[in-house]
Amino acid sequence: MAEPIPSREIQSWPEQALRGHRIPGSRYTSKEFAEREWEGMWTKVWLLLGREEELPNPGDWQCEEVGPESILMVRQKDGSVKAFYNVCQHRGNPLVDGEKGSVRRFVCKYHSWAFMPDG
Repeated sequence: MAEPIPSREIQSWPEQALRGHRIPGSRYTSKEFAEREWEGMWTKVWLLLGREEELPNPGDWQCEEVGPESILMVRQKDGSVKAFYNVCQHRGNPLVDGEKGSVRRFVCKYHSWAFMPDG
């Protein structure tokens, strides 16, 4: 079990200008701020979408919404996990509805275009 760190050992933030700065509540509700944050930060860093053990078998998939994007993660036959946009290339319809499942192929509901789990 981890031991608590005595407060006398914790260093305070070194830059005075940033200490005590309050984050305005509008940052949690502002669409404009969310868009700026998405473009300025979240599109430039690695993002965790799920855990490997959530996709135990080939064909198992999980879908996550990341900002304005819908990302589909799929366990491959070789054991790897690949990620794709959850969208049919033909009409832009989502390939899956829901959070998770298992397939042999993804079929678009619009014109029945089929996609193998490896892309």
